[in-house]
Amino acid sequence: MRSPLLLVGIAALVSPLFAQSNVIKNGDFENKMTNWTAGGEGGTPGIVSADLKGLGKSNAFSIFPGGKVFNPPHKPYILKQSIIIIPKIEYEFSADVMSVASGNNAQGPLIEVKIGGVSVFKWTRFVAGIKTGTYREMIAGRFSQAKAGKVDIEIEIQRPKFIYNTRTPRFYIDNIKLAISARPSVFIAGDRKIGGNLALRLQGTPGAAVGVFIAPKLFPAALTIPGFKGKWELHLSSVGFLLAKALDAKTGLASVSLPVPNDKNLLGKALYWEGVEISTNPSIGPAHNLNLTN
Repeated sequence: MRSPLLLVGIAALVSPLFAQSNVIKNGDFENKMTNWTAGGEGGTPGIVSADLKGLGKSNAFSIFPGGKVFNPPHKPYILKQSIIIIPKIEYEFSADVMSVASGNNAQGPLIEVKIGGVSVFKWTRFVAGIKTGTYREMIAGRFSQAKAGKVDIEIEIQRPKFIYNTRTPRFYIDNIKLAISARPSVFIAGDRKIGGNLALRLQGTPGAAVGVFIAPKLFPAALTIPGFKGKWELHLSSVGFLLAKALDAKTGLASVSLPVPNDKNLLGKALYWEGVEISTNPSIGPAHNLNLTN
C-alpha cells in the first residue's frame, strides 16, 4: 500500500540535493584494481566477471581465502586504499558479496573492515562452516570513529583455520561503499532467495520508530525534506510502504522476517529499500538495491 501523507509531504517540500558520495574510489572494480593495493594469503586473487546481485555479471574481486602452508591462524588477504574521513560522524559501510561452495566445508570466508588500523565492521556468517551452494548477500553496518584526515581502509578477507585449494569456497566482493549516512540503515542479512524468508535488519537510534519503503527505481538525484536529516532517494511515482518497526531501546537494532513467494517472475528485478526514522531528530537513511535471487 502507499503512504499518501508521506508522498504529498515529499512532493510539496522536497528540493534537489545530490546524494552523499562514496569515499571509496572504484568500489565496483569497473577499472579493475585502479586505486586499490592488495596482498596477503589466498589463492588466485583477481578481477573476474560474476553476478553478485542477480541482475547480470559485472567486474568483481575474487579469491580463494586461506593460507598457503598450514600454519593457523593464517593471515588475511587485504584490499586497501587511502581515503579522507571525518571523526565522530556516522558512516555506513556496505558491499555485495558472494560465496560459492562446491562442497560442504568447515569454514567459509570471513571479512573484517579496518579504518586507520581500527576494526569497525566484521562479517562472520560462515565462521563455523558452509554448505554446498551459492550465497549472495549485501553486508552492511554503521559506525563512527575518532580517526581524521587521510587514513587507509583495509578490507581483510580471511579463512584463518585452513589452507586454500580448489575445494575452498570461492569469495567475491563488489560495489564497496563507504559514505556519511543518516539513520536508519535497512538491509537484508543472509540470502535474498525466492521461496524463503528475508531477514530484514534495521539499525538506527535506540527506541526510534522506523518506516520502511520500497520502489523499483530511484530519483536521478536525491531529495531533501525540511526537518529531516538525510536524503530521499526512492522515485515517488512507484514508492510503496512496506512496514513499521520500533528499534530496540538499548541497541538501536531490529529484525523482521519477510516471507517471499516462490515466483520466478520476481527474479532479475531491481528493488530498492529505504528507511525513515521518526525520533526527536527525524532522518532518512540511504537506499539500497536488494533484489531477489534463486
